[in-house]
Amino acid sequence: DPKQAFEDVPKVIELTETYDTASIRKALLLYSICKYIHQHNAIDVLFCGEGLDEVAGSQIFYKQAKCADEFQSTLESNLKKPIGREIYDKIGSWFGIKIVFPFLDPLFTSHYLSFSSEDRIPRFGIEKYFLRVCLDHSDLITEDILWRHREDWVDSASSYDRFWVKTLQRMCSKEVSNEDYQKKEETYPRNTPTSPEEFYYRHTFERA
Repeated sequence: DPKQAFEDVPKVIELTETYDTASIRKALLLYSICKYIHQHNAIDVLFCGEGLDEVAGSQIFYKQAKCADEFQSTLESNLKKPIGREIYDKIGSWFGIKIVFPFLDPLFTSHYLSFSSEDRIPRFGIEKYFLRVCLDHSDLITEDILWRHREDWVDSASSYDRFWVKTLQRMCSKEVSNEDYQKKEETYPRNTPTSPEEFYYRHTFERA
């Protein structure tokens, strides 16, 4: 329910301790999922797919790699950067749910990365091509899901006619007056919001 999710914005900002727009959009979805589980199920451990894009090199810029060596060097560089899991830990803990990341398990990552970069590089414009081929005809996952195009979680969490991000933007705009938004540089001279959505998150953060 978008309206209910929007009402959770203050709590999500309190838990995540951020006003970053991308983080809040993702955190709101995670909060809604964990809240539903807490209310309707006795699940206390939740598997999360976070980290697979980093390990498998499936972000869009990897498709631009001209060769396997370039793909591998970019992957190694990015894997040295921390993969943010704090949001998952904070929200999961609030509901008594332990969120685990199987694709970041050293056993999986070491085994997956032991295959040659020639095998793991995206092919035919398809990210995670190697992993998809390994799972093909395995009956572990249906083909329509196995071969669907990668989308950001926030983008794929809603239908096109009720797009989650657009819904959030409309709701935030209703909470921010034109007068307040016009004074955004004066109110927030540092990290000045660039949209009513950002303004609303910042305003909520500062009041928390």
